Amino acid sequence: MPKKRKEQREVKPIALKPEEFAQAMGVAPLTVYNWIRAGLIPHVRINKRIYIHYNAVEELLNGRSS
Repeated sequence: MPKKRKEQREVKPIALKPEEFAQAMGVAPLTVYNWIRAGLIPHVRINKRIYIHYNAVEELLNGRSS
């Protein structure tokens, strides 16, 4: 009996760096850092690095397109 293949799922990143977020939003990285400083983008800091949760990216992109 042949083995069943597991369904392949799309793997989404958990978080993006500000530069990756800027590319997804079509803005300059400096703009993203300004938004972070202003409290407009939910983010976490791990050591000295900033990460933006992928759900925040989806929400902002969906809100921007509608």
